[in-house]
Amino acid sequence: MTTTKKTARPIDPSWSVLGVDIAKDKVDAMLFHDGKQRPKVFRFSRTESPERFVELTRWLTARGVEVVHICMEATGSYWEPLAEFLHDAGHRVSVVNPAQAAAYAKSRLSRNKTDAADAETLAWLAATQQPSVWMPLPFEARQLREWARHREALVVERQRHANRLETTRDTAVRASLERLIAQLNEEIRRLEREMDDHIDRHPDLKTKRDLLSSIVSIGNLTAALIVAEAPRLAEYAHVKKAVAYAGLNPRQWQSGSSVRGKTRLSKKGNARLRRILYMPSLSAIRYNPVIRAFYQQLIERGKTKMQAIGAVMHKLLRIAYGVLKHGKPFDPNILKTA
Repeated sequence: MTTTKKTARPIDPSWSVLGVDIAKDKVDAMLFHDGKQRPKVFRFSRTESPERFVELTRWLTARGVEVVHICMEATGSYWEPLAEFLHDAGHRVSVVNPAQAAAYAKSRLSRNKTDAADAETLAWLAATQQPSVWMPLPFEARQLREWARHREALVVERQRHANRLETTRDTAVRASLERLIAQLNEEIRRLEREMDDHIDRHPDLKTKRDLLSSIVSIGNLTAALIVAEAPRLAEYAHVKKAVAYAGLNPRQWQSGSSVRGKTRLSKKGNARLRRILYMPSLSAIRYNPVIRAFYQQLIERGKTKMQAIGAVMHKLLRIAYGVLKHGKPFDPNILKTA
């Protein structure tokens, strides 16, 4: 049996790509430059300090790289400070879905799962797939998102205390929990007032909130939360992409003639946006005759309760996309065709 030596795939000399894998405690960067077959590796401790980010740009400059196409994953919120810094420094930054990077690694038959290997995969993805360029949100939109996500954390904390309050019998513990819940209620209300005032001070955010709040079952707070979590919703070229962003697109499971699974929501998208749409969907089912009829039809066709609610969420998001895309308040007649 004869074997042939495996050679590395040559790098186009015009490529200058950097794959960046961001973990909780460290960052691995893998650079392909000047047609070199062996990548250069740089690692530093993860921090949001600009001083550490400057080290990366100095490392690039020392290797003759002035502008580079950088590819990283949208993992948690670790990537955002570095992405914003590199964008402001003039680099081309792409932020891809982790599922996309994993699928690309699988297509390359990658055998290793290490931070360095992940960084190399992202570099190859940038070089061969040319993912779209990421643009940071305006400061006012980023600030609104931070407040909305902090509010969400406080709501979760309040519910955790409320659950304990239902089960504990100790008087002192109950009094303590009641004080904590009262404090959280006040802080949540304060945040909501600040969010509302912040939106009122910025015309673009205000226009979006007012358009969304014109939709039946979507109040001012829900509209503000949608604007905070998806300020660029209307920038998608087609409503299907907006739906996929929220993970509300149907995912079929079929192979040949024998494997036929149930169609479910993909849930490969913004989970926060799905959570925001959940309660308005329940409200629409209860109070809006057209939505209620749509929901009942799905139940009668054999859909489960959660599948039917998911379909209502899907419909509400399509309507939200429509009012934002066209810049017109909600028209009740649209429910019959959306």
